Amino acid sequence: MGTAIFMTVFVTLFSIGILAYFLCRWLLKKALILLCLKRSMSAEELRQIRHRLGHSQAGLAGELGVSIRAVQSWEQGWRRVPPNIALLLRILRYLPSITGSHGHGHGIKEKFNFGF
Repeated sequence: MGTAIFMTVFVTLFSIGILAYFLCRWLLKKALILLCLKRSMSAEELRQIRHRLGHSQAGLAGELGVSIRAVQSWEQGWRRVPPNIALLLRILRYLPSITGSHGHGHGIKEKFNFGF
């Protein structure tokens, strides 16, 4: 009898723990997306992220699959950075370990297929 109660309590707590884990992951993902999309990316923010990743304008353009002129126009403030590119760059800024080089830009393209 005591074992059955223990197992019931254990399974219930385990289930609650799993549910809490996935709920926290979901909330964190939503919070990160909202944080990254809350405002447009400024030219200065783009420049800072590019430098932190260790890319020239041409290098960043190659990694993102866009023209050098696009990166130049974003950094000059002539055009807005598209939301999908801004989101990606902000994630890379906050999670430098996924670049494979602790923020120096090597290995980004090999780890991700950006698809834009």
